[in-house]
Amino acid sequence: MLIKVKVNPGSGKFKISLERDLNGPYLRIWLKSQPEKGKANKELLKELKKVFGEVEIVSGASSREKYIKVSNNIKIEEKLRKN
Repeated sequence: MLIKVKVNPGSGKFKISLERDLNGPYLRIWLKSQPEKGKANKELLKELKKVFGEVEIVSGASSREKYIKVSNNIKIEEKLRKN
């Protein structure tokens, strides 16, 4: 399953929010790390792995808008409520 993600690096805290725009749902994620030398992407993958299991960035590695692949078919809203 592919999930659209919009990240805000350097925000001082980690937080996930499910939001919607005209194109559908996406995850807004605030990261502690700065976007230097892959630190923000490492934090993103580490934290999302805790919530969704195996994940990988499939596009947008150097962008604030990314697409991540989640290995199992999940209901995002249910997973976010549990964590």
